[in-house]
Amino acid sequence: MNRGLALLIILSMLLGTAALPGRPTLPERKYIIMTTSESQLSPEVMQAIARAGGGVLKTIPQGGFALASSRNPAFTDELSSAPGIESVIPNFKTEPAGASRYSGIIPYREAAGRDLTELQWGNLAVGSTIANAAGLRGQGVRVAIIDFGLDRYHPDIAPNLNAELSRSFLEGRDWGIDNDTDDFFGHASMIAGIIAAPDDGFGLTGIAPEAEIVALRACEAFWCDAFAFFAAMYYAVDIQADLVNLSAVAGLSRRAYWDDMGTPDDPSDDVHITANQTEELVGMFRRAVLYLNNHNVTLIHAAGNDGTNCDEDKDVIILPGAFQSVASISGTAPNGYGEDRTVDLQTYVSWSNYGQSCVDFAAPGGGNDAYLRWEDPEHTFCTVAGIYRMCSIFDHVIGPVTGGWAFGSGTSFSTPFAVGVAALVIGQHGGPMSPQQVLSILRDNAIDLGKPGVDDFYGWGHIYAGNLAP
Repeated sequence: MNRGLALLIILSMLLGTAALPGRPTLPERKYIIMTTSESQLSPEVMQAIARAGGGVLKTIPQGGFALASSRNPAFTDELSSAPGIESVIPNFKTEPAGASRYSGIIPYREAAGRDLTELQWGNLAVGSTIANAAGLRGQGVRVAIIDFGLDRYHPDIAPNLNAELSRSFLEGRDWGIDNDTDDFFGHASMIAGIIAAPDDGFGLTGIAPEAEIVALRACEAFWCDAFAFFAAMYYAVDIQADLVNLSAVAGLSRRAYWDDMGTPDDPSDDVHITANQTEELVGMFRRAVLYLNNHNVTLIHAAGNDGTNCDEDKDVIILPGAFQSVASISGTAPNGYGEDRTVDLQTYVSWSNYGQSCVDFAAPGGGNDAYLRWEDPEHTFCTVAGIYRMCSIFDHVIGPVTGGWAFGSGTSFSTPFAVGVAALVIGQHGGPMSPQQVLSILRDNAIDLGKPGVDDFYGWGHIYAGNLAP
C-alpha cells in the first residue's frame, strides 16, 4: 500500500463523517455496507467510503460487512457504484415480533420454591417430557439467542447460561439486564427459560434442560438494530453455536419502509428504506444465512404475530425466514387448560401469521386473547400448580422474567419450543449437524395437523419430540 493511500484511510477513519467542501450535510446517519468479497475490507473499499464522506465504525470481516457513518445525503448513491461494493443501505431499527406479558406475574415469594412445571402445557404439546425421560436433554448443544437483554441471575436461566461468551452488539448496552424496566416484557428471559431451564425441581423445566444458552443482544426497548443482527449472526458461528433463536423479527414492506428512529415528532432523523434497498437487504440476509448453513448453524425464526396470510400479502417479507434453510414457526395454544388439563394443546391461534411462504412448523405460542387483563371480574379463576389466576391466563406460555415468572403469547415464544426440540435432535446425534439434517428430522417427527401434508397454518406439522426417544 502506498503512503498516500494509507494516510487517506487513516484520516477517513478518524474524520469519517466530516463534510467535504461544497457538499450539503445532514445529521449523521449510519449505513450497512456489503462488499463483493467476504473478507476484510480492502484498501480500495476503504478509499471509496472516504471519498463518499463516510467513516467506518465496525466491520464483520468474515462476511464482508461494515457499518459506516456519514453526513453526506448522497452517500448511498456515491458509494453504491464504487468497485468492490455490492450493497449499501441505511442502518435502521425494526419493531420486534410482539410478545405480551401480563400482570399475572408470579413473583419469587409466591412460587415459594415450588415446582411450576404443571403450568408448562407447552412441554406436553411438543412431547419434550417424553424425550427428557428417555435421556434426551440437549447435552452438549449450544444455543445463541439473538434478542433483548436477559436476566442473567434468574434461577431458571443462570445454570445453563454461558456468560463468558454472551455479548451485546448495541453501543453502551450490556447483554444482561438488572431491572424490570429494561426487561422488555421478559422477552429474552422467557425464551431462554423455555429452551433450557434446568430440571432441578424448582420453577420450570426447559425443553432441552441441559443445553447451553448464550445471550446475544441486538435489541433495546421496542426496537432492534439491523446491523447488530448481522454481527450477532456471524458471532454465533465464531462461538460454534449449533442453533440460533431469532424471535425478535419484523415484517418489512417490499415497497418501502420508514423508520422514525424512535423519535416520531422529529422527521430529521427518519430513515427511508426503498424497494430496491429492501431487495439489497434480502441479499445481505442471504449471505449471512448461507454462512451459518456452511458452518452447521441452524436458524429458527418467529413467523410473526399479525394474523397475516403471507401467501396473499405479497408486499410483506419476513427476514430471514424467507429462506428455505431457515425454519419459521407459527403459534398454537389450548383453550381452557386452567379448567381441563385434557383439552387440545395444539389449536392454531388467530394472531399468528400463516401461509406456506412464512410457516414451516407450528409450536406453542400462547392463547388467543392478546388483551387479557387478569383483574377483569367477569372471568372465572382457577388454580394450577398452586397458582391462583384468571383461568384463561393458563392458556398462555409461561417463562422466567425479572422477579419471577410471567405468562405471555406470541410466535416469539413458539420459536424457542422449536429450538429446544432441535437441541434434543442435535444432542441425540452427538455432534454438529447441517440445518438440512436438523430440519429433515423435525419434519419426520412433526405431528401432521390441518390438511394432510404441508399446511398453511402448521407448515410441515406441529413440532414434536416424543417420537425421538429410542
